[in-house]
Amino acid sequence: MTRDLALSALVLVAAAGAAQGAGAGDNAVVISVSNVRLPDRLPGVCAVNGVIDQVVDGQAFRKGEPLSLRVPCGVHTHAMLLLPAVNAHGPQLTDPDILKGARLASAHIDDSGKLLWAPTQPYGHWGAIWGLRILNAVPLERNINIATPSPP
Repeated sequence: MTRDLALSALVLVAAAGAAQGAGAGDNAVVISVSNVRLPDRLPGVCAVNGVIDQVVDGQAFRKGEPLSLRVPCGVHTHAMLLLPAVNAHGPQLTDPDILKGARLASAHIDDSGKLLWAPTQPYGHWGAIWGLRILNAVPLERNINIATPSPP
């Protein structure tokens, strides 16, 4: 296991443990992202800051309230297909370039603002919410050549 892969696994395990061990409460919010702070080294934990645009579910947060989220982030060193964005995969690293381009995101959080990686019930056009999900399209300034996998 390479050092970066081991560090990625450690970041994800820590994020999952912190979220699952968090206090009571179950909230789903949509936030307008104002800025993103990257860690000194990747993979790591990015700070996603914004203001709550909509409270989809829960009692702990209000529209217009500032919110700062700790999001596991990192980049893949090789072009690869991303895992589908489904709740069965638990916490995953989010590409920091995607986070930096985010303007609108949904989040499933506990009452203290920690991300929860279990899905909520479906909420109309938002669907189920888990972890942090970027809702706007983000153009990337880099070219990635993804090889099509060979048939088995």
